[in-house]
Amino acid sequence: MKLHKKIIATALALSVAAGSALCASAAGNDAAEPTPSTTVVQLHKFDSVRTIISRLLKKPTIARHSAVYVTVNDFKYIIHFSIKNGLTAELVEYHGNDTEITVPEFVVKKIPVTKVYSFGELDENYRHSVKTLNLPKTIKSVTGSSVFDLFGLENINVSTENPYITSVDGVVFSKDLSKLLAVPPARTSYDIPDEVTAIGDRACYASSLKSITFPEGLLSIGEYAFFSSPALKEITLPQSTETVGDYAFANCPNLQKAVVPLETELSYSKVFEAAADNFTALSANTVTLGDEIVIRTYERDDSSTYAFYCKHSSDKKWHTVQNFTDMNIAVICPDKTGDHRICAKIKAPDGTVVKNYCNITVTD
Repeated sequence: MKLHKKIIATALALSVAAGSALCASAAGNDAAEPTPSTTVVQLHKFDSVRTIISRLLKKPTIARHSAVYVTVNDFKYIIHFSIKNGLTAELVEYHGNDTEITVPEFVVKKIPVTKVYSFGELDENYRHSVKTLNLPKTIKSVTGSSVFDLFGLENINVSTENPYITSVDGVVFSKDLSKLLAVPPARTSYDIPDEVTAIGDRACYASSLKSITFPEGLLSIGEYAFFSSPALKEITLPQSTETVGDYAFANCPNLQKAVVPLETELSYSKVFEAAADNFTALSANTVTLGDEIVIRTYERDDSSTYAFYCKHSSDKKWHTVQNFTDMNIAVICPDKTGDHRICAKIKAPDGTVVKNYCNITVTD
């Protein structure tokens, strides 16, 4: 007990020496980058906590907002300190060459590895060679953006003793399976399990996904969830979806169609920023006779003009949609059951025309 109190007291002294924070980077913010002012400390696996803290305190460059890095074997970490958790470590770089990477539980004794932030700048060829990542029981936080540099990664396995997160078929979830946290970058298709009600921030960041199936009970999609997924062409959100975070599907240059329920809260300009030029969003794929469908395209900043057309499978001619709620948003109310074809047309000031065609079904 006395030794434990001394360790905490020394750690507190270290915290003060570092300006009440050993690292201003990434703490509680997955999008933050480590600050450029850093202190690198070489540690060894047999070092005691007292030795570690002593070495850190001897570093004259520790100052407010500096980041304290430690390197042990092939891994580089940032050390954090808090009154609640004491000393913890965040993985920021890997310098090995294994095709199966196993993240250690501890940097050294008493300093658990609780977060995976990044694997750093890896050799281009090596990025494709890593197929499996094993996470220990100490890890509390990992996202798709943590591992997106491992282009060939197919499976992320979490220790069964981990009380915070779990993995099923190589995909990471919250322990109760209600939240999707990280899909390996090499996966090209995935059916999200029915238990999932939330998709975490950056869960499928820079993914290779060509198709994704969402569960009917999904409630929310986090920020940057599918950011920069170039193979994604079409998505259909279930009626249960309540919110979609900013930039969730941004920078997906081949995303042409999204089915988004009318009740879902989102900012179209942010969520689908930099999608395909002919990107079109529908409120539904299937409706009953008499129901309306809302269709929208990007609203350009220039003086582009917008037009929408619809025709039944039995019709020979297109019918111009007259019911607009805004320049780029129209409401369609089909008067026949069966299959319909919708066309969204955008004409730029220079005469360039972009079109997108979507199919809908009208039932009795």
